[in-house]
Amino acid sequence: MSYIRNELVIGEYVELEAKPHKIRWLNVILISSFASFMAAACLTMRSVPEIVMDFRNYIVAAFFVVWGAYSFFNLFLSETVVTNRRVVLKTGLIRSTIKEMALFKVDSVEIHQSFLGRICNYGTVYFSGSGVTKKHFFGFDMRNPKDRDMRIKFVRVINPQLIKNQVDILLDMVGNK
Repeated sequence: MSYIRNELVIGEYVELEAKPHKIRWLNVILISSFASFMAAACLTMRSVPEIVMDFRNYIVAAFFVVWGAYSFFNLFLSETVVTNRRVVLKTGLIRSTIKEMALFKVDSVEIHQSFLGRICNYGTVYFSGSGVTKKHFFGFDMRNPKDRDMRIKFVRVINPQLIKNQVDILLDMVGNK
């Protein structure tokens, strides 16, 4: 949470930090393991000349190692925080994306949970900014960058209902609701 701590203004403090659920880590581990298994399977194929097979296998293995490391560090370095003044999402390892929304601009907080998410207590929390909820009912387009920028989502975080409840309390304190 180094970015958030460095960017706090006077009088601002962290209300809650949304931690990613273990399912997100499990996804990275399983996909990386599957990719490593596939790379190892490629290494054992002997139907084409050895020089071609070795080169192709090393390229495939290197790709999956880099992809797995990138996915791990991208998830490890992501920050999802709600302060007493704003909602902040920072993602990225090489190319960083930072989305902030002032707390008084938050119109609604939505929770999306799958069946497994309800059982394991994780979900995605959406913070919609000014005007998004009206456009949502009349077919707003998430491919439009202007509409997409008015939403912040915390993907597969632990205890989304608690996050929503605490944000609702903060919104009441700000006088937004």
